[in-house]
Amino acid sequence: MLFTVKFRLRSQNHNKSTNLTPLYCRLTVNGITCPDFFTGVRCNPIKWNHKEQRIIGSSNDVLEDNRTLDNIRASLKSIINNLEEGEDVFAVRKKYLEKDLPKPTLVEAFEMFIKNEKECFKGTEKELNEKTIQKWYYSRDHIKSFIGDKFKLRDIKKGFERKYFVHLLQSGKMGNNHAIRNVSYLNSVLDYCVMERFMEENPISLKTFLRDQPKPIVYLSEEQVSVVENIQSVDPYFNECRDIFLFMCYTSLDNNEIQKMDIEQHLEGNCIKITRGKTKHRSLQIIPLLPKTRLLLEKYNNKIPIHPTYRINRCLDVIETILKLNFNLSTKVGRKTAGMYFLINDVPLAVVSRILGHKSIVTTQKHYADVLDSLLVLKSTKHLMQ
Repeated sequence: MLFTVKFRLRSQNHNKSTNLTPLYCRLTVNGITCPDFFTGVRCNPIKWNHKEQRIIGSSNDVLEDNRTLDNIRASLKSIINNLEEGEDVFAVRKKYLEKDLPKPTLVEAFEMFIKNEKECFKGTEKELNEKTIQKWYYSRDHIKSFIGDKFKLRDIKKGFERKYFVHLLQSGKMGNNHAIRNVSYLNSVLDYCVMERFMEENPISLKTFLRDQPKPIVYLSEEQVSVVENIQSVDPYFNECRDIFLFMCYTSLDNNEIQKMDIEQHLEGNCIKITRGKTKHRSLQIIPLLPKTRLLLEKYNNKIPIHPTYRINRCLDVIETILKLNFNLSTKVGRKTAGMYFLINDVPLAVVSRILGHKSIVTTQKHYADVLDSLLVLKSTKHLMQ
């Protein structure tokens, strides 16, 4: 029986942060080739000698990886030598993977994935922040509440994702989009398991899940902002929380960004330049310093007061009643109010996107789609209204 074992770099799975590329095994028996499978070895592409089928170097890690490749060859040869009549290359692949397959539980696989993500990106621009890591642990807990600690990866069948999705909805703790996000976390973990040869394939699919359409944005008009500016209280905390909200309406910054802002560091000319967003999706906001923004900064000697978001929202509950709004007034409305102020006053969409710190103009279009359509109609028919 003729067979060949070749190891090949899979460049599309190259990790830029570690500069490592996974090595896959390609097995051919009697001229028939089965799908490649992951060897568990990753190496720097520069150190891979394709002709010799070896990793170049003499470090302990390199020697260990080359021994792993030798063991794979030996295991495949042993299986081929003991094939029964009628069995082919696909049977060899299956026997090898089943023989060598570790069997962690799904919860254990979740924890291994989180640990790998933390270590893989540590010290890089893509390093996970604590908030993101906590989300992954919450998702692990949701899985644990669904199937317990003992559920094996091999027991995951097609349709598992739909049952998990229904469980998340019925738990009463999350809506459609939140549940879909947690199913996508599960999908990422199972993709990792395939890469690590814990599973032969990922049996779940996200294609059947549809996210809810974005809710229409709510914001304050310029007249309503003016009313807020003139609301006064004997409570100094209330007045400070009101001013923080107004600063949001003038700049589009949220409370966390305002707390981190150092005006001496971030003020350049007539603009505030500040980086916002998650660790691996950071983008630069370039915010024009409006006259009202400057007045607020002067009022507080360039140091906007710091209050927790819940306290600001408590203040906004009072303002909501005064304005007789038909929506919930929260700190998030401040950012939307800023975006709308610039759009209504004919600031180009691309510029508004930079002010808001969106990574792409498409993000801005998505959030303000309905409003942009209305503004376009009004502007295009303005001459007809005269």
